[in-house]
Amino acid sequence: MNPTELQMAGYIDTLRNKQWPEIKPAAPHHARSEEEKSETRDRAHGLINARYSNYLILKKTDMEAVFNLFQDREGNQTLVYMLLSYLMREFFPNEHSLNVSAAALQKVTTSPS
Repeated sequence: MNPTELQMAGYIDTLRNKQWPEIKPAAPHHARSEEEKSETRDRAHGLINARYSNYLILKKTDMEAVFNLFQDREGNQTLVYMLLSYLMREFFPNEHSLNVSAAALQKVTTSPS
């Protein structure tokens, strides 16, 4: 079996519908301005500092470094592709066509059509 992109999307939709049948897709949202993104980032940073600084083993500088890692769009995309690749291999262990690296998945999905 060598699933196409459409088949893989179908598998994901089926899995989502079986796991969470009551959940409806979110409505499309407007593009956020740089100011809105900055406000959200600052608010998240403040919440992390306020709520978890007493419980974390990490130093404040380490926590900020981890927070800053997740501010990189390309890094986040790579992480999502790696997680998706891992999950698909777990759900379909006998599907040899899924043994592709996350980098290859990202390259295919982000290449211009």
